[in-house]
Amino acid sequence: PKKEAWRTKVIREAEYEGVRGVLVSRLQREFRRTEKGFMFPDEAVVELSLFARMPDRSWRIIWHHRETKRSDSLL
Repeated sequence: PKKEAWRTKVIREAEYEGVRGVLVSRLQREFRRTEKGFMFPDEAVVELSLFARMPDRSWRIIWHHRETKRSDSLL
């Protein structure tokens, strides 16, 4: 799926660099269009994924953490 295209890019880059593991962090915020322009919610999702190359040369996420934060909880 298109949603997971970032994983393919991560693996391609890791193979190009010749590394056996890579830690990826992603910040996701969904915006919506209103009559005043674009609005961002007060919430963001932070994801960390640790990719590792297996002995059979495949890539797997061996550790993953996902957390949702609201802007009021950051104060």
